[in-house]
Amino acid sequence: LPEGLTRIGNNAFIACENLQLALLPEGLETIGDHAFAHCENLQLEELPWNLREIGSFAFAGCRNLQLAALPVRLTRINESTFADCENLRLEVLPDGLREIGSRAFANCINLRLEILPDGLEEIGEEAFMGCRNIQLEELPIVLERIGGGAFADTGIRIITIPANVTELGDSAFDTDTIEEINLAQGSMLNNDDIERAYGEQLDRIQREAAVQRHLQRIRERIIIPAELNDENAERECALCLEQFNEAEGELGRLPCGHYIHLECFENQVRNNFEQGVAFRCPLCRMEYNI
Repeated sequence: LPEGLTRIGNNAFIACENLQLALLPEGLETIGDHAFAHCENLQLEELPWNLREIGSFAFAGCRNLQLAALPVRLTRINESTFADCENLRLEVLPDGLREIGSRAFANCINLRLEILPDGLEEIGEEAFMGCRNIQLEELPIVLERIGGGAFADTGIRIITIPANVTELGDSAFDTDTIEEINLAQGSMLNNDDIERAYGEQLDRIQREAAVQRHLQRIRERIIIPAELNDENAERECALCLEQFNEAEGELGRLPCGHYIHLECFENQVRNNFEQGVAFRCPLCRMEYNI
């Protein structure tokens, strides 16, 4: 493209499937809405550093876009700007970024952000939905809004919501990897907000918590810790039937006198709890109902 170009307008190259630009002019400042949307063979590796604005859907559906970084002057990523860019592998975002719009990076399955900019204030609806490789553990302390479904179907396990967040959207962390959502000290949000943020995962989280409580109770009351020694080395686990000297894992002894791998015990208790039945020693059938 011409070196003097400063603006690419709306829809300029939309759906030009064979477009193979290697670079854009250094003086480019604005890319309009849908400018390169669905240019599936576009393989740009960088954008001009003078770029100040990238429009909504500008690169949506550019499945081969392989940007390593974004221009430092950007303060906002607009709606669906990079949605469905499957090969986008950004690891950092510009320090000056203040807002990430709805679906900005939706379904960017190879996005590997480990941290978000310190000055980020808003994350829109479904902004990172489907980004399975995102495993953030903390969010910027100045963040004020997290939209509904913002981190749905990501790889996040445990997250703390900063105290400045006043809006936490429904299903914001509705992902099958989520284990715990915490509120920072001083937060104005409450447990209802957290429960809505779990979305469809709430039932799973509550069920797992109930299983853990039951498992802790039954383990404390009936399992007697045991060490591997000459006396029990050739015994078999009552559940998996492996000899203790041939398998790894902690041992325990039931009050009935039979030995068991603790991992096997926990798995069996989980299954029994979900089925609503008591745990029985597989050998003597003694029932332990706590």
